[in-house]
Amino acid sequence: MSLHNPIRHCRDCGTAVVYRLPDDGDTRQRAVCPSCGRVHYENPLNVVGTIPVLPDGRVLLCLRAIEPRRGKWTLPAGFMELGETTSQGAARETDEEAGAHIALGPLFAVLNVQRVGQVHLFYRAELLSEHLDPGFETLEARFFTEDEVPWDELAFRTVKETLVRFFADRRTRPVWHALRGYRIAARPTTQNVFAVSQGSRDRKHVLRAAFPRKTARCPAPEPAQAPPRRAAPAW
Repeated sequence: MSLHNPIRHCRDCGTAVVYRLPDDGDTRQRAVCPSCGRVHYENPLNVVGTIPVLPDGRVLLCLRAIEPRRGKWTLPAGFMELGETTSQGAARETDEEAGAHIALGPLFAVLNVQRVGQVHLFYRAELLSEHLDPGFETLEARFFTEDEVPWDELAFRTVKETLVRFFADRRTRPVWHALRGYRIAARPTTQNVFAVSQGSRDRKHVLRAAFPRKTARCPAPEPAQAPPRRAAPAW
């Protein structure tokens, strides 16, 4: 079941729209204004956030002060704004909701929430200090180990899915947080990002590898050569 709210009126002239195939050859029904002819397109919204982690492995979570899911725990995240990249939006949301100082890492998770027309993106982030200054959208910000995470009190399924995968990745590749150069140079691919589609029969989890599987091998050392023999003296 989709929670999509259809467009009812033209944003230009206010006339009630009609859902039909546009005259330009589009194969999807769109909200078309019968008065001015404006075609209104509806696209998924991007939710961007971070997984802020201390060097000791504790993760930062925020207790929501607003609906939906007020009083539930979540990773710092929110809707991407116009004029910013996904990484800029993730860093901004972390600052607004937790007042945390972070070094942003590579993209970790992409989750498709088709039911509400959203795509959730979470970036790795290293916390540079334990000082926090939560904003008005947060009741409390706190650090949790994996065992301390309030799994039954998490606000959204995408947050739980991301945390489960994150802690599993740390157990298999525990030295990621020390490789700052890797974080800066990393490029999101199907090898280092996992993707989850919610609400789909074909639910595919593409689990990323935090480091490339193939590593350059050092060439074998050249065999040592014996020094040339000195000619015998002619006497």
